[in-house]
Amino acid sequence: MIIFITNTPDHKTDSMIKKKLSEKDSGFKLISPELDESEIKNELTQHENLLVLLKPNYWNIFKVCNILLDLKIPSINSAEITKLFKNRVDIENKLKIIFNTELPKNLKSNISLPRSWYLLSGQDLKEDELQSLEENIKKHFKSKFPLIVKYPINHTGFHFIKKITTLEQILMLKPLIQTSGLIVQEEIDSNDILKSYCLGNKIFSQRQKEKIGTLHIEKGWDLKEILQKNQHKVKSTKKLTRNTVQTPLKITDFMRFIKKRFNISIFGADFLIKNSYDNFQQYYLVDINDFPGCRGVERAGEYISRFVYERYLQLFENKN
Repeated sequence: MIIFITNTPDHKTDSMIKKKLSEKDSGFKLISPELDESEIKNELTQHENLLVLLKPNYWNIFKVCNILLDLKIPSINSAEITKLFKNRVDIENKLKIIFNTELPKNLKSNISLPRSWYLLSGQDLKEDELQSLEENIKKHFKSKFPLIVKYPINHTGFHFIKKITTLEQILMLKPLIQTSGLIVQEEIDSNDILKSYCLGNKIFSQRQKEKIGTLHIEKGWDLKEILQKNQHKVKSTKKLTRNTVQTPLKITDFMRFIKKRFNISIFGADFLIKNSYDNFQQYYLVDINDFPGCRGVERAGEYISRFVYERYLQLFENKN
């Protein structure tokens, strides 16, 4: 049995996954992550030879992952990797180590990570908040503005990424910092984005032009209100043109490296592209996430469902 856990069953990719997997002899069921924990456990314990496909773009993904881990049920992506990729702080720290010690030499000259810092009130903001903030910005970014600030949990309903130009703007986000912390990242001076996707055994890429908006909030703002205004589903209504392009060889190699290094099958990566005077292209990895939306990627659901079914056969065909 293959169970697909998603809260967006009418999404184009999800609908195709449902259609294709429903045609297979494995058995297929779609369930909502909004069910109570006991209901989810009941659904998952009714079947032998079970493989779960996780689309983790909802708040209670951590609860679902813990259930899968407790029940020792295999999933795509695995529950451990899903939890890692949801936490921007943990995955960025892992990537920093990997870029320094494991990234193949042929990729190091072309692919880089922007400098970043995780800001958590109580640890990084002392009594004189402005001075301590200024010291940290100088330490991590050589006092250069603008900077990019990000919500530290990746694509779980809230999606907050903004440009800031002053120290005072960071302090205006203090309620957010106190609640969850804030990732601060150097701005890469480019609006040329390469979005690459690994969908099982296939790798695709798209190019788009987009600039991150500058933070503008009034004093006394409400944390819940500003997060709701920046939810991913609101952001995704913007009409951005994405053109399918051939994936550069270095990016293909990088995506395969990440797939093998993390044992992750479905993920996306966003790169900002900077061209030098001799047409040398530098790719800055600014975001990486599990199970991307795949907007504009033709047949994405077909490729994912084919990979999931093949994995199911690998796991269970010898048991039948």
